[in-house]
Amino acid sequence: MAKRTGFIEMIVSKRQVVGLAILFSATVILAVLPFWYIVHTAGDSWQGILPAGYVADSDFYILRMVKGADNFPFGNNPFIIEQAKDSNPALSVADYIGSIPYKAGLSILGSVIFNAIFWNLVFVFLLWLLLRQLGIKSNWSFYLIPVIYFNVYGSMIRPVVAEIVLPFFVFFLLMFLVWLKKFTKLNSFIFAVSIAGTLYIYPYSWQVAFAALAFCFLWMLKNQKWSEAKLLIVIIGGSLVIGFPAVFSIYSITTNPLFPKLLEYVGSIKTHLPSALSFQLGRWIVINSFLWFIAVRFVSKLKDDKNFQFPRVFIMSVGFGILAVLMSPVITGRDGAIGDHVGRELFFWLSISTTTLAYFLFSRNGFYQLKFWKKAAIFLLLVLNFMPVLKHSKRSIIQPFNADEARIVAAQDYAKPIEWLDKYDNSPSVVWADGDISNYIPTHSKFYTLGYIDAIYQYWVNKSEIQERVLLSIYFQEITPEALDNTTLTGNRYMRQFTDLGWKLRVCGVLNFLRFSSKCYPKTSGLTFDELVSQKNEELQNLLEKNNTEVRPYISELLKKYNVNYAIKDLVGGNKNFNIQQFKNAEEIYNDGRFVIYGFK
Repeated sequence: MAKRTGFIEMIVSKRQVVGLAILFSATVILAVLPFWYIVHTAGDSWQGILPAGYVADSDFYILRMVKGADNFPFGNNPFIIEQAKDSNPALSVADYIGSIPYKAGLSILGSVIFNAIFWNLVFVFLLWLLLRQLGIKSNWSFYLIPVIYFNVYGSMIRPVVAEIVLPFFVFFLLMFLVWLKKFTKLNSFIFAVSIAGTLYIYPYSWQVAFAALAFCFLWMLKNQKWSEAKLLIVIIGGSLVIGFPAVFSIYSITTNPLFPKLLEYVGSIKTHLPSALSFQLGRWIVINSFLWFIAVRFVSKLKDDKNFQFPRVFIMSVGFGILAVLMSPVITGRDGAIGDHVGRELFFWLSISTTTLAYFLFSRNGFYQLKFWKKAAIFLLLVLNFMPVLKHSKRSIIQPFNADEARIVAAQDYAKPIEWLDKYDNSPSVVWADGDISNYIPTHSKFYTLGYIDAIYQYWVNKSEIQERVLLSIYFQEITPEALDNTTLTGNRYMRQFTDLGWKLRVCGVLNFLRFSSKCYPKTSGLTFDELVSQKNEELQNLLEKNNTEVRPYISELLKKYNVNYAIKDLVGGNKNFNIQQFKNAEEIYNDGRFVIYGFK
């Protein structure tokens, strides 16, 4: 029985209800499975501590859920107690949304599991609606959804950001397609809301969304669809009005005096050549587009199928939009690891595109009547397009179950001292922690930590303060240029610059070979390889001097400056030279044989 539901139309039957019930049940099991694996692996040692990095950089996003959504709806600084009210330069309401279960009283584990279940169900349901709008019959969709879902499974159980971002992105895709099929007022309004949602949820999502709309607009102009093109402009304008707080925040971020240095520290380099990864990812968009082109050329019935027209325009617009973002350094002159971030959208799009085309080819008349060589060509191209989908799916599925058993068990030992300290002092301050325990103090207590500095540079912190904090945190380590190079002070920035130089050198070599020339002097941020090495070495020497003249002689003053009231020493797995007791004002207040907690008088 057909039933219209306003902006969307779907077929409801008993068989589909059963299919959805099975699909949702499987989704819940898959969403919970990584956490069951961790708890089961910990066994009797389980104390409620999720191991850091159990999937990608999960500890960073759990910290953003616990401390990064307290003072600002778009996210705040979760690392520095003095700057906890500063906004997040990477605007995202995902932090705030992800924190709702935690603020409602659930534990960290309970909040992470609740978010995983809820957002995975939302994602799968929206994906089912999207496939229905693409013209895929329900019995096919139940087979295709697992192929697409496993492709993003690793992202969908990654806490806070990806598992919330992708449902918003699917909602945009769904309403984009719904609007293309029916230009009603209700569809237009909800479409504008979905576009605005990408502005709020994730920087790369709105870039892809607006790039996709730009290509759709060009398609409308090419086909002289003037009224539709005008309506699209109105809808985009409406989305900017709905998303005005996000737009204003983006403007405030980009005009902040610290923004240029922020770009430098997060590894955004000056280059007009997209990264090697951007080219590697972008080639699949080109190959997939060629597959659609060949399919239409060979199977004439597809070209005349009205149900095929909208999916084709929609999928090509989104694909070229992703490609435009990947290649954007050509125009912007900057690359901030675009390929690493847009890759999620790309593989998701590629799985939808390839499965959708496979459906239209194998479920409609025309393909089987082709000559053998044409069928073989299309089939081989399909296999070629499915290869990265299946490869990425395998990596996505395996990733959450890579956590080392010893590390899962070891992490549980951190619960007792952290819980004791949290009860000992009701006023949040900073803890100087030794070893891996520093990764868990900010997420499992009210305290901040001096040693958790891996991502501090992603927030509004000036260069001098970052240097002081890092040098202070490694006070008991042997300070050498090599040791400093492994910190966030130089590593991320120079790593990307040297990678860019190596890539440019490869490209230069190919171009030189083609033109039979041997002259090639690639630069990154205006520097050659030798100049970059010289600059890095000079900066490392300056840091050594700063450490010897401005940090080590003033250790007590700096501890007070950064509100360090406690220190935790790991007697088993920590640095043997972490001798906090050498400070005259350090008083031992806790000792369980494994960890010692000192308070500074």
